Amino acid sequence: MLRGKHNPKPNGKGEIRLGWRFVLFAALLSLLLGAILVVPFLPGAVGAEVRVGFPAPYSVKSPVTTGYVSAILTRSDQDAAVATIGDVYRFDPSITVQQQRALSDTLDLIENVLFNPGLSKEERQERLLNLRGVEASTPTLNLLLILQRTEWQAVAAEALRLYDEVTRDPLDPQRIRQIDAEVVATIWPSLVSRVESNFYPAKRVLVAELVHPFLAANYLVDAQETERRRQEAKVTTPPHPVKILEGELILQEGQIVRDTDVEKLEAAGLRSPAISWQDTSGQVALVVALVAAYSVLLYRFRADVAVRTRRLLLIGLVLVVATLAAKLLVPGRVGFAYAFPLSTAAMLLTLLLGPQVALGGTFVLAVLMGLLAGGSLELAVMGMAGGLIATLGIWRAQRSSAFLFTGFYVSATNLAVLVAFRLMARDVGLSVLLKDGTACVIHGFFSAALAFATFGFLGTLFGQVTVLQLMELSNPNHPLLRRLMQEAPGTYYHSIIVGNLAERAAELVGADPLLVRVGAYFHDVGKVARPYFFVDNQAGRTNIHDELPPRTSAQIITDHVRDGLALARKYRLPEGIAQFIPQHHGTALAGYFYRRALQEDETVNQADFRYPGPKPQSKEAAVLMLADSVEATVRTASQTGKLKEMLEDISEEDGALARLVSGIIEERVRDGQLDECDLTFRDLSTIQRAFVEILLGIYHPRIDYPRLGKPQEAAR
Repeated sequence: MLRGKHNPKPNGKGEIRLGWRFVLFAALLSLLLGAILVVPFLPGAVGAEVRVGFPAPYSVKSPVTTGYVSAILTRSDQDAAVATIGDVYRFDPSITVQQQRALSDTLDLIENVLFNPGLSKEERQERLLNLRGVEASTPTLNLLLILQRTEWQAVAAEALRLYDEVTRDPLDPQRIRQIDAEVVATIWPSLVSRVESNFYPAKRVLVAELVHPFLAANYLVDAQETERRRQEAKVTTPPHPVKILEGELILQEGQIVRDTDVEKLEAAGLRSPAISWQDTSGQVALVVALVAAYSVLLYRFRADVAVRTRRLLLIGLVLVVATLAAKLLVPGRVGFAYAFPLSTAAMLLTLLLGPQVALGGTFVLAVLMGLLAGGSLELAVMGMAGGLIATLGIWRAQRSSAFLFTGFYVSATNLAVLVAFRLMARDVGLSVLLKDGTACVIHGFFSAALAFATFGFLGTLFGQVTVLQLMELSNPNHPLLRRLMQEAPGTYYHSIIVGNLAERAAELVGADPLLVRVGAYFHDVGKVARPYFFVDNQAGRTNIHDELPPRTSAQIITDHVRDGLALARKYRLPEGIAQFIPQHHGTALAGYFYRRALQEDETVNQADFRYPGPKPQSKEAAVLMLADSVEATVRTASQTGKLKEMLEDISEEDGALARLVSGIIEERVRDGQLDECDLTFRDLSTIQRAFVEILLGIYHPRIDYPRLGKPQEAAR
């Protein structure tokens, strides 16, 4: 077996040993599921049927005499104490000074306009109307325009005096609003009455209108001090004690349940009773057994999952979220348990990690569901049957409609299980069957809808590519594939052939054939940056590398990996597809340019002529690397005429073409390019035979038809 640092380590018998990641995963998963079942939400004597805002299903009396401090009533007392604290005000004299200065400046401006000999009456009127702070009515404005200078000076002096008098006492927002209301009503008792009595009424109104716009509140709410006093009142409020007597009626049947009632139930030990070590130990032991069995399943059948941290995290997330949701929603609500979308977990695990992972996870969740529903065998069997059908229905789905059909299959399966158990229990009442049957149908379709809504997000988050995403990416109308076909057609058709080779080989060695085919379509997209620097796209053109230094040529060639990754980010290719771009060359040597460089300089650094890597990390990436190398070599042989000679020896086992393919694979093995994937030497032999079979189908010998000449020559 070819093995690298990122893969499971074999023991002396060639089997995979458990890694620390896997052991840690099993331990943490057991801990989390056990905590969900045992610690936070232990079932109580009253149960989840008692809900705030709903009628109590039965009467409840306290079994003990006890006392407690009511957090709800204490908060209510604190709120009442805070409500008694009014707003605290503070005086800000700077506002008065600032507004007084503004009034004085405005009066000066008015005087300049009124007694400017260069302005006509109409111009003075227009300028007064445009002055900021002047809100004079039409009669007052007309009075201003006919005032003599001495009269105006008396008005201005009285305006300043009036402002000082009004602002001598603090002005709070309430007083300002009162003055505004008086202005609107043209009553003016607060201002007009304070103007000197030797002014006739029109002048008194004029003075009031000049002063009013500059009255601003200088007695403002001190938010910080107000909050401090309210917090002080809250902190100094004493706790609210409550005493419960044995036999006291806590809930009356039909009574609307309040928060304080639930608090009493908890204080009396009716909602969160003391933990039973027997129940706790049994539940923890069950969780450990389930997780251990599931871990063995992963270890034996999906070792690739057991050594990938992100995949383990995905499994843990799905199981923990499903169990937590069931713990919150199922206990005490048997009817709702039939509608709980447990099959969503099976669909998600199938789409993202495969059917083996999904079946094991379904078994774990189904048993936990039955436990949460009070040991219901019916719900456990329903969870297993529905999860199995969900796994089979969505496995290798290639259209979105598969979710709809899978939801239908799950609904039908759940209905069958429901009817079977009701027949055995001789409980076949029509109304009960209709209610629970409707819940079963909701389960199926809601599970499918929830899986459809979340599988793409989870796949992106954890770097997993789904079958539906692969089908979408394989469409030739994908923008990046269309660009590759138009700008680098040779590379595009090379990628198609590589995809055909890799897909067949992947299928035979147990890799994902659809993933490797789509990966082949995109593995060389970086060549669109400089298509004519690659021989694939140089048909009828001079090879530009004949005129470039070998080091420069090698840099251009290897840069197509970096360019490809940049395009993958630009077009938002999934990580599972983008990883083929750097891994299909690994850290291989650009041999042609390296040998040219050696001819020119014996001190060449080999690292300058290697691809950046990394080496293939999966079976799919390794198969693609081999397919790419084989296709390129065979195409070169075809262009030089050597392939025709090879095809004369058409043996698939030891013919010339088979030896060529075998040599390419051996070269990659010697170079260490397959050290970090989990291909075995048996897999390599299978891959070689698959490549030769496909290549013989593509490049099979053709009949050498005679050239057509003149009719009499053809007759001869």
